Amino acid sequence: MKFFGLLCVILYAALMLFTLFCAKQKSLLIAAGCILLLGYALIRIWKNNNVMILLIAGMIAISLGTLFNGIRQGSVHPQHHLIRLVIEAAVAALCWFGA
Repeated sequence: MKFFGLLCVILYAALMLFTLFCAKQKSLLIAAGCILLLGYALIRIWKNNNVMILLIAGMIAISLGTLFNGIRQGSVHPQHHLIRLVIEAAVAALCWFGA
């Protein structure tokens, strides 16, 4: 389960970086969140430390960045953010219990 959780974190960060690259308006908050997620993955791989604070901070930063983008564009979709919360909680649980 450790490998699957780590793979989910890396894929989620890569997907968000791709989305950010394709977006018209760039968000530093989303970029910072992706860097935190990739930092978590690197620490987890090389030092085998489970630094959950980086994972949680990265996911919060990405979620806030997407929420602020929705507010700025005038189209906030609560269902989208609820689904994002459920997915992020599942990934965090995989990383936590996969220790």
